[in-house]
Amino acid sequence: MPRDEILSGDLSLDLFAAKLLLVVEGNAPQVYQNANKFFANPFATDGIKTLIREVFSRLMKQSAGAGVVRLETSCGGGKTHDEIALWHICQNSVVRS
Repeated sequence: MPRDEILSGDLSLDLFAAKLLLVVEGNAPQVYQNANKFFANPFATDGIKTLIREVFSRLMKQSAGAGVVRLETSCGGGKTHDEIALWHICQNSVVRS
């Protein structure tokens, strides 16, 4: 089911366009800034689960995977959400399957 602000037509650009820099600076809308709110919203795709597993396996030296991950999706494909998810996990040790 779509979020209420989508159904009502009140989706602001701030909520639509996530910005990693604002999250890092602590100035993002709460839906992105607050880790619990952030992880309560998006659907965890196989892609983001794989990304998280590969990044943290590499960081914990449990895998010899690539040191660079290239996120390849079109505009609106979720790259910034992937980055925000990784940021929150690093900052808060929040891991969800």
